[in-house]
Amino acid sequence: MVEPRRSRTLDVKRTLSFLAAALEGAGVCPVAYGQLDMLARFLAELERFQPHLRLVSELNSEGIALLLLEGLAVGNRLETNARVLDIGPGGGFPGIPMAILRTDASFVLVERRRRIATYLEHVAQTLGLKHVQVLCVEFEKAPSSGELGHVQEITAKAVWSWQEYVRNVLPLVEKGARAWVFGTPCLSDEAIVKFLKSMGVGNVSVSSIDARLLEASPTRRLFALSLSGTQKQG
Repeated sequence: MVEPRRSRTLDVKRTLSFLAAALEGAGVCPVAYGQLDMLARFLAELERFQPHLRLVSELNSEGIALLLLEGLAVGNRLETNARVLDIGPGGGFPGIPMAILRTDASFVLVERRRRIATYLEHVAQTLGLKHVQVLCVEFEKAPSSGELGHVQEITAKAVWSWQEYVRNVLPLVEKGARAWVFGTPCLSDEAIVKFLKSMGVGNVSVSSIDARLLEASPTRRLFALSLSGTQKQG
């Protein structure tokens, strides 16, 4: 069986049309015109560097639109002026879309691969995202470096399984940060709580978020982990 040929170019206009349709279907409009222009410029850089760095698995307009939606779904829920840690953003998801949407927040993108980190620095500079900092370091070594600062929000996509993600970010959650967990439709808050209890953790609350922006996404479920008694606006 011959596999379909993967596209080497990205139809940015078509991608943004998918995005607009999903936003309309969800009954929300969180993106201003100027932000759409910045998203288009971001996608142009993604397409430009994809052949050299393989930043995403495929330049598929609908798939890229869904990645944008995931960033917007969390970006809309960040605390005002938050310091946000995005672990292993690769092509820039969800960190860059969040940074485009939330200029009040500051973002730290932790990327262990030097070539990818250089690309992310280029994107931030090209788009004028002065509130974005890129650290080329293994996440496990980042907290001890002192460069993360006081992190209040945490995201990650496709770096670990959700179990590994929860385990790795738990020390920051126990210091007061909120961790966002993307999950498939079969993942539940009960499953996450059970996993936490298996590690002897009983002081972390799990909230299932009604994220209408993710209705079209295979990632569909969104959860927030925070210290019990410190749940933030979701």
